[in-house]
Amino acid sequence: MSRYAPKKRRRAKGEGGLYQRADGMWMAQVLLPDGKYYQRGRKKYADAVAELAAMRKDLANGILPTPARSPSPSGWTTGWTRSPRHAETRTLATYRSTIKHQLIPHVGSKKLGSSPH
Repeated sequence: MSRYAPKKRRRAKGEGGLYQRADGMWMAQVLLPDGKYYQRGRKKYADAVAELAAMRKDLANGILPTPARSPSPSGWTTGWTRSPRHAETRTLATYRSTIKHQLIPHVGSKKLGSSPH
């Protein structure tokens, strides 16, 4: 059995797409009504085809994917400063102080990855 996609007709506009990434993962992709692309990855081509069909069925029934939750800068930086890669305690204390007094008061409640408007 070949790991490559069988040669078939080209999909019509709006039917979604399948492609293989360089790491071998197959990606199923559909266009949402707001103009953004939604994609899911699968290891096998057949699984990606099934996923594409399920995504198209959900879109036809009006079921939109829920967006991933974006952390706030205060949540992200708190987790970042707790990471074990920071060895120097004085440096880490300076980072925590700067985050607490300068970053969080200004942008602490905003969501990361969201557009400014």
